[in-house]
Amino acid sequence: MQSARQNLPTTLAELNTLFCEDNVATIKLIAQNPSVAHLVTFDYFCRMAWDISQGRFLQLASIPSVNRVIDSEEKFIQICNASFDTALHLLKYPHIARIAEPIIPFMPSYYLQQNRTRIKKKILSSTPSMLALDLAESKTNKEVTDIEDRKFSLFEKAALNDFDEKSLRQSLPRISPSLKKYCDLMMYGPSGYYTTGKVDFAKHFYTFASDPTSEVGFSAAMANQLFHIRNKLIADQKLKPSDPFNVLECGGGNGDLCYHILETIKQMSLQSSEWKPLFLSIRYHLVDVSPELVKRQRIRTKKFASLVKVIQGNALGRIPELADTKMAAVLSNELLDMFAPQEIILTTDGNIHFSVMVPIVIRYASRPYFAQALKQTDLSLEELIADSERYKTLHIHFIPEEERVETKENLKDCLLLSEASFLKLHQVTAKEKKCPDLFNFMISRMTDADCDGELSKFLKRNPTYTDRMREGKTTRYPDIGIHAYLQSMYKLLIPGGEIISIDYGDTDSLVLETMRTFAANGQIDINFRAQPGFKDITKFVNFSTLAREGELLNFETVFYGRQEQLKISDFPMNVVSYNNRIFFSTNCKKNDGFRVMVQRKSDEEKSTANQSSELSSRFVGASLPVSHSQLFADVRDRTRQINRQIKIDRIVQKYSLTNDSQASLQKALRQAAANGDINDVKLLISLVEDINARDSNLKVKRTALHWAAIKGHEDCYQALLKAGADPDLIDKAEKKTAYQYRLEYKSKLKYALIPGFFEISSKSELPTDRVNIEEGIQCLRTKFL
Repeated sequence: MQSARQNLPTTLAELNTLFCEDNVATIKLIAQNPSVAHLVTFDYFCRMAWDISQGRFLQLASIPSVNRVIDSEEKFIQICNASFDTALHLLKYPHIARIAEPIIPFMPSYYLQQNRTRIKKKILSSTPSMLALDLAESKTNKEVTDIEDRKFSLFEKAALNDFDEKSLRQSLPRISPSLKKYCDLMMYGPSGYYTTGKVDFAKHFYTFASDPTSEVGFSAAMANQLFHIRNKLIADQKLKPSDPFNVLECGGGNGDLCYHILETIKQMSLQSSEWKPLFLSIRYHLVDVSPELVKRQRIRTKKFASLVKVIQGNALGRIPELADTKMAAVLSNELLDMFAPQEIILTTDGNIHFSVMVPIVIRYASRPYFAQALKQTDLSLEELIADSERYKTLHIHFIPEEERVETKENLKDCLLLSEASFLKLHQVTAKEKKCPDLFNFMISRMTDADCDGELSKFLKRNPTYTDRMREGKTTRYPDIGIHAYLQSMYKLLIPGGEIISIDYGDTDSLVLETMRTFAANGQIDINFRAQPGFKDITKFVNFSTLAREGELLNFETVFYGRQEQLKISDFPMNVVSYNNRIFFSTNCKKNDGFRVMVQRKSDEEKSTANQSSELSSRFVGASLPVSHSQLFADVRDRTRQINRQIKIDRIVQKYSLTNDSQASLQKALRQAAANGDINDVKLLISLVEDINARDSNLKVKRTALHWAAIKGHEDCYQALLKAGADPDLIDKAEKKTAYQYRLEYKSKLKYALIPGFFEISSKSELPTDRVNIEEGIQCLRTKFL
């Protein structure tokens, strides 16, 4: 450093080198040499706010020849956005106080209130500024207009606490991606998992279409479906025998399923004259959004190039290449789970919000790869830092005041990125396949569902979807992409055409509400925010949503069942060997979460084919309509059993019962009736077998109806009476019926209107405490009188 003192820096680059070596000595050098201080530009000054500690930066800002660079309102605003502490420190300098005078009224009110004393001391000599500070606390309408006149940016208005709350919430998804957009970008965006070809269907996760032990059996099952669909369409005169049989597979992976289906149909056509027309007429179309997977599919299906057309397109929208082609069948194998959902949350005040993902780089200053990636983009660190501070202010605005200090401290060394900046950096990391842990995400759950048009329409189409949330499941992941998919397929299908969807999931009451990822090693991870773009992001499919959305578009659900019900028994052994059948059956049972749903495009003309016979030839079961109905019955029974046990467990815990036997539940019913808990009374009525069960105390022997009458709980009394409770049973204690107790209580409430009545009453069974008396009087006024 001694040599630096002798040879003073003459350029900003030389000065920066000295800062890197010893910032303390360099600050002293600047203070002692005005010529060196004049090398400091405003941009470099702002950069120093992040490269050195807060204390050192304040020392640098205290040098008059340095803080001269703040010579306009715009530059002071940038300092405010970067660090309020630094801005307040600089206000003690008269020339900066004069520059900042018009800005002070628009500084955040919560910050001004906390630091009013400090600000007063620093600008005591500036009367106009003090007047501006007083105006800031009044927040008049004129000031809001002034903000608009000054053309403050959205983030500056947010920081100034003068922006409409609803508009502020609406701004969040415009800055950072929602969960749906995040998943779409990380899987199908420019640097996505599927787009860049990182996916390995054989190693990263299990899929029936690409598993060597299951692919033959699974493909044969799908070929059997196509065979019977064609026959039914011809029988119903929806398709001529000479017409091409167009099949569409969306999301075909490597093309394995397409290849093996055509191979199976070819082999069957050589052995059976019934299958030959299918092989001659089939035209197989593959549609995939990933250019990398399109290449793989073309290579895999090269053998059947004359029968297969591979298209790069999005199944959720219009596919121009298929505009003039009508499909007879659509296949989707593990496609629906990749439709990115939204995450919706039920707030404590009963509103529905959705999540926004805020990209973060933690300890960015000490991560060399971040600096390398930044150099390969057109982004500047100074701009990212300035934007990050605005985003922090915006998000901290919604956090409870008691958590703001801690949150601000936790985000101190973090760089919050906009969606655009994140994508530019992510494309570099994905291209070089380095440092997948560079990015993290903060979740903001402050945006109203109405701010997302697609989500809002989904909730309007499915008004009962949020019922489970109000019953305790406060977070859900609606499959909002299903509607667009079905709508697109409906336009492509001929009347009577079918969609066959195979995926893991369940009905609405049983489906697991969780997001998860499959890592490169095949391990499942529920932290779907880690290593973005390097893992598959997926969720369990809600087949109830699939059925409902289909019904709205005139699709009829003709089958819903387990994947193991797919029929392959009709194939000869030389096409599907005994081992292939065993492997397929074993893997289906091992992966028993997979379901099949068949949806048929409805038509006004009724089918002439026997639906029961047609379905029984496609799915395992003697009579498929019965089997199909039974499956739904099983689901309903399981749902009822699960819900019933959850309710019983809650009652056992609430009333400190030793077990969930009928005697214990009957005891809980009597306690709930005595307490006047109408919700528990109604619940226990549905759980107990004997509603007239009496107390175990031989000297009392009262029923739940007795206790409801004695305590004057009329709503509980009426609910029990309606459920079949006997009002004429006599108790052991006073030889009275529940009806008599009810009359006594009503009579006593009438006398309660006379002052002093309860002071002379001596009946111990009737309420004498002040709370019950007041409740009884109110009950009397509203129900009895």
